[in-house]
Amino acid sequence: MWTQLWLCVGISIFIFYFFISNQVIFVNYEYIKQIEIGQEPAAIDETALFSTCVLAEFAEDGWTNDVLRQANVNYDPIKKCDERFQPYTMLGGNGAVWLNPFREGVSGVKCKARAIYHKDDWYYNASSWVEIGTAASTVVFNSDFVHTHCVNATNRKEIVEDFVHLQMWNATDDGGAKINVTTINSTSLEEEEEEVDEKPSVFIFVLDSVANSQARRSLPKTISLLHHEFDAVNLRHVNKVGENSHPNGIAFLIGKLITDLDKGIFGMGKENADWNETYACDRYFDDDPFILKEFTKVKGYKSLIAEDWAHGVFNFPNCKGFEHAPATHYMSNGTHVDSFFFKFFRNVWTSQFDESFVYFMGDHGIRWGPVNEMWIGKREINNPMMFVSVPRHMRDRIHPVLKENSGKLLTSFDIYASLVDILNEPHLKGDVGPSGIRGNSFFRSLPPGERSCRTLPIPFRFCLCEWNKTKSENVTVNGEIGIGSVKLLNLKLKDLHMDTACEKFTLNKTIEVKMIDRTDGLAEVVFTVNECGGQFKTIVRAHRMAHGLLNITLAASDFTRSNSYGKTAECMKSRPSLRPLCCCR
Repeated sequence: MWTQLWLCVGISIFIFYFFISNQVIFVNYEYIKQIEIGQEPAAIDETALFSTCVLAEFAEDGWTNDVLRQANVNYDPIKKCDERFQPYTMLGGNGAVWLNPFREGVSGVKCKARAIYHKDDWYYNASSWVEIGTAASTVVFNSDFVHTHCVNATNRKEIVEDFVHLQMWNATDDGGAKINVTTINSTSLEEEEEEVDEKPSVFIFVLDSVANSQARRSLPKTISLLHHEFDAVNLRHVNKVGENSHPNGIAFLIGKLITDLDKGIFGMGKENADWNETYACDRYFDDDPFILKEFTKVKGYKSLIAEDWAHGVFNFPNCKGFEHAPATHYMSNGTHVDSFFFKFFRNVWTSQFDESFVYFMGDHGIRWGPVNEMWIGKREINNPMMFVSVPRHMRDRIHPVLKENSGKLLTSFDIYASLVDILNEPHLKGDVGPSGIRGNSFFRSLPPGERSCRTLPIPFRFCLCEWNKTKSENVTVNGEIGIGSVKLLNLKLKDLHMDTACEKFTLNKTIEVKMIDRTDGLAEVVFTVNECGGQFKTIVRAHRMAHGLLNITLAASDFTRSNSYGKTAECMKSRPSLRPLCCCR
């Protein structure tokens, strides 16, 4: 039996209890106290404040009263889909194609098929077309993708269907040769005796823009099945390390940081990125330690990548990605998918998953929408879903460690480290995980000491740690902070040489200012600008000067776009990490 490694990436589907250990505090969100205006401010002690990490816990089902008021549980974007749809053509398990006898109107069409082969992430190669009839073709379409094209039999100019069939073609079946065109023979269909391989399989399902608590609301059946059937552990506090799928995917699949970390707010220096923006986008990743490639090339796994997004995590918005297929099967080019995943896990892969590592995860939370205006939504943006199941025979040994780590602050780099751990030691024996990389395997006890955004590679603006904040009701002060924040944003555009392509921003409204307690004037500010309707959030320091003016300085070094920018940032395609900051002229 081939050991398998799957990576499936999908578009979004759209206590009063304290425990102090390693300087991490756990507290129920409902009891986080907001200090009222007019109360005596707490003593300034930023070192002590940022050396701890309050991690909020939610109800097991992920619902809060705010979300319930916004929810439309009857909305189903796929209810109009035709579940009875069948294509005009069928693909058999032996790579043969024929007309579908069950499709209405099939007698009135003429169809042909061709094999599609990966060239690089943007282009493909294709075999010549082969006419298809009612009998199985005498041609083996030996590729993962088989493209069929059907026209009206009486009017050949009328295209009635273009369809792409998917299969997992084993390249060793034909020595990796392209068809152009290969004919079936009797020996090519014989199954070889499967070899028993003791290495467990690894399945990674990534749902784009799905947060941890959001998954518990939206995928209750799937999550329940993972818990009860596969003993999956919910790693509740994984912290994203980048704005969108591109930097987070590079972090948990290649283990590289692609943005500098400004630790100035903690009184520390800058931590340089592993790769700069150009290195992360304008070259191919073929020589980098992409985890699926390592499993495939080094350990002999059969691997599959299937993305339902044409751009792909490594290509967005126009990066090169891979020149050569990094996996054995590279299928790179819903909201209501709970039932699909439930049936898939329960009916199709139960026995397989019992002997495998299963990662059911997101890369970040949903980045816009009404829930983002709520406290839980603002947290969900930075807290992707992460459920992990290990092979059944390892669970008694590994589960206690996983459960211990499930309440700790983790990052995308810890996901990568855990995959490297499986790569190096498939049965997770021994006490020590991989070293010399960013992150720690969550299959092992985490190193003792502080785990906070001060010590981990997490940009401050994405930090999951909670601190008491006092909402400012002073309209004048809020306006000054908003104006100062916009000026800082414009200075950033200039420093990044974006000011010639992007509009200069002007303040529309200061939405909210919250002062972080026990700090020297640190404030979290949310504001809107007139250009492109942009809404931004950042952390500033606000000091009243001797002459009476308020001095505003940037504390977090960056701004987060908190609403959709769509096509208003197309002029920044060559600099994807800067798109959220731009309103093109």
